[in-house]
Amino acid sequence: MDEKNKENGKKEAAKKKSKHILNAFDIVIVIIILLIITVFGMKIYNKSSSILQDTQKFYFTIEALELDKDFQEKISIGDQIRDNIHGYFYGKVSDIKFKSAKKITENNVTGEFVLSQIPDKIDIEITVECDANISDDAITVDTNPIRLGKLMSLKSKGYVVYGYIINMETE
Repeated sequence: MDEKNKENGKKEAAKKKSKHILNAFDIVIVIIILLIITVFGMKIYNKSSSILQDTQKFYFTIEALELDKDFQEKISIGDQIRDNIHGYFYGKVSDIKFKSAKKITENNVTGEFVLSQIPDKIDIEITVECDANISDDAITVDTNPIRLGKLMSLKSKGYVVYGYIINMETE
């Protein structure tokens, strides 16, 4: 009987040791995972803080075509502008130019293409003033890249405007 008790005691001792080794191994794995997460977190934090530090005044102009004439009453200089899709904050409207809407159409009599005016429609050029991070690779506003020809969906209180960027300037 003593031999069986000794063998059972050895087996239980071996199980306890393996549990302690397993627990120590688990702790090492958790520490390694925490270190990896910390390193990636620091990299992301450094990128975001550098984006916020290197900003300068930037202006981009979008052209919105064939809007209703009553849109002139909705938009004004100083409106706060956001991206309609993602919610990025861009800045404020610094300049607005209204033009009569024109379209290239074909003259059926002569067969020529002519520039004709569209009744009750206007074209608008909206200049937005914002703080942008300007680097050799890209111009970003609130982590959103800005480039010529990009379709923008801008919103403010009471309206949404779709148009393409036609001009960009720095101060």
